[in-house]
Amino acid sequence: MKSNTHKLTNTFTANNITVKLTENNLDATNQDKVNSSYTIIPGTTQYKDPKVSIETTVSAYVFVTVKDTVNTTDNTFVTYSINSNWKDLGITTGDGEKVYAREVNETTENMEVLDGNQVSYSKNLTSTGKGGDLVFKAYAIQKMDNENNYFANATAAWNALNEN
Repeated sequence: MKSNTHKLTNTFTANNITVKLTENNLDATNQDKVNSSYTIIPGTTQYKDPKVSIETTVSAYVFVTVKDTVNTTDNTFVTYSINSNWKDLGITTGDGEKVYAREVNETTENMEVLDGNQVSYSKNLTSTGKGGDLVFKAYAIQKMDNENNYFANATAAWNALNEN
């Protein structure tokens, strides 16, 4: 007598999370060169479209930080709103970046950062007005930590992302 079974193959594939930051159809493969300069015309609105692109095979938290060196507590020269799909975590990093988060499931998605893809300039600007930068950076982390537990919330995930 003889007996045997059929083959049983188990394939293991690593999960993948890829996050990119692009603007105005610039080349996302060379992220160091994704920079734009804007000439301010007082009282006008200008197109500005930073987007976070995420491709993930697992549920994840996606973060974008915004560092604003244009505006001060005394003066607002450039106005903008963060897209309402992003949650303000109420965190400001040591570098002065405000942190915003979104939750995503397995997806490939482009997410607008600025509401209406625009910034507006104060009509009260003068040629001696302050210049500065709006600096955006994107991050992503899977919702499950290294011990197979889900992060309690986006703030816990952000803290874990920045432990090192």
